[in-house]
Amino acid sequence: MPYYLLMILKNKINRTCLACWSIIVVLVMLAFSVVWAAAPFTPVEKPRETAVVRIPTEDTHKLSGIDVISRIDYGSFSIIEVPRVAVDTLKSRKALAVEDKDHGVVGLRHYRFNTKDGEPSLPIDMKINGTPGKSSLYLVQLKGPTKPEWITGIEETGARIISYIPENTYLVWADPANLPQLDKRDFIQWKGIYHPAYKISKELE
Repeated sequence: MPYYLLMILKNKINRTCLACWSIIVVLVMLAFSVVWAAAPFTPVEKPRETAVVRIPTEDTHKLSGIDVISRIDYGSFSIIEVPRVAVDTLKSRKALAVEDKDHGVVGLRHYRFNTKDGEPSLPIDMKINGTPGKSSLYLVQLKGPTKPEWITGIEETGARIISYIPENTYLVWADPANLPQLDKRDFIQWKGIYHPAYKISKELE
């Protein structure tokens, strides 16, 4: 084949490859833009001075000298809250302690937030301000993995459990008369309104 024909063919191939790469880049950018647009609000985790740790009962003697802020006994293990520096201390003592980094997190379908930091920013027309004056849905988060007596304690207030939501959270139906009783339950870590924004798919907002 003549040299000039080879050069023409080579130029066409180069232009075709360049066009293909351009299309690929555009498609990748579009894909990322869709992901970013659909991504739920996730606040930046704030540094914490304490840590929530799960520790086997046989290792609880290794807590000696450690300031245990709170402890929930589950028989074979305990959920404890300790100063963050104590996590390294427990590791150095060979304790089989595992930090629960999701403690306090509510994992809704399109919103994920830690109740220790407060609720996420929601569209003003998709949130309820103040306490509803009628029966409504609420999120009730427990201080640790569910105990049967805690479920009984919620139901005894008159509130009705609808479903479970990670982590250690329940969607409940309650009326204003139930709320003061829920607030008295010492196993409840946090309670909040189930805002309309939590119910609607991101694609429909």
